[in-house]
Order: sequence, then C-alpha cells, then structure tokens
Amino acid sequence: QSQSGNFAPAEQSLQKARELALQVYGANHREYGKINVELARLFLQKKQPDRALSYCNTALQAVIPGFKSNDLLALPQSQQLYEENTLYEALASK
Repeated sequence: QSQSGNFAPAEQSLQKARELALQVYGANHREYGKINVELARLFLQKKQPDRALSYCNTALQAVIPGFKSNDLLALPQSQQLYEENTLYEALASK
C-alpha cells in the first residue's frame, strides 16, 4: 500500500498489526520492533521525520534492553548493541 502511495490504508494496517503484536508478544520483542520500523519508513515516505524518529526509538527500545530514551536523536550505546536485523533497520531509518 505505501509503495503505491496509499498511505492511509498502509498506516491503518500497520497500526493494527502493531496493536496485535503488542498483545501477543509484548513491547520487548523483535516482531513488535519490526512493525515499528515499517511505520518509521512509512512516515519517512510521508515526509514526517519526527514521527518516523519516534517509531525508530520504539523499535530500538523493543530490541535493546536498557535503551529507554525520550530524546528522538539519542542513539544506543555501543555496548548495548548486538547482531540483530531490527537494530540495523531502525538505526538505518533513523
């Protein structure tokens, strides 16, 4: 949907998936993080970088224990990182 420029239905679908992932997996799970990365990418396409950064932070918080920053520009400390594709995707989007 988002690749076709249909942002509203894309956002609606991703938000529903986000709610379900939160219910099923919780806020500290890779799947929840991945959906937040996709929402970040959607908001980058919509030219809303602050919202995109917010979803990037949520994705990072989902997969990095101890990363709990409200600062949209904050990055995790190097010792908090480990090999995980969701980390790479969230940081690349950020």
